[in-house]
Amino acid sequence: MERVVIAKIRNARVSLKDLREVALSIKNKNVNDAEKYLKKVLEKRDFIPYLHYPHGHKHGIQAGYPTKAIKLMLRLIKQLRANVKNLGGNDSEIKIERFDLGRGEYPLVFNYARFVKSHRGKRTNITIYTTIKVEKTEEKKEQNTAETNKVENKTQTQ
Repeated sequence: MERVVIAKIRNARVSLKDLREVALSIKNKNVNDAEKYLKKVLEKRDFIPYLHYPHGHKHGIQAGYPTKAIKLMLRLIKQLRANVKNLGGNDSEIKIERFDLGRGEYPLVFNYARFVKSHRGKRTNITIYTTIKVEKTEEKKEQNTAETNKVENKTQTQ
């Protein structure tokens, strides 16, 4: 049986454009390969190509080192691994299949002297999806009931 496993972070203080480029660069990769690649980018031995925005994200530059977005993505990959382990899957075979990005909430800052509301900062929501193969729960229930029946039979015979 296949199960969908997700890892989610809401209202992260990261640029949506940077996070999209990082997510596009690791999409359809194994988790171990994605981690190695992102750590290389943090050490500035490799770069993230800006594919979604043809003229670059800032000032026409078509590649970069979005460190905040990379650190957030590494944290999200760690969370995805933990979720897979909790469901009984093998964490070495995880493949990042899909991701969802969206604009998060903009916190309002009130200036009561001028009666002005202003938006400060950027917030981003991100979710990563993967599928894993898990044993059917019915088989596990049958095994557990068989074991409890054996224990009950032993206690009754004594």
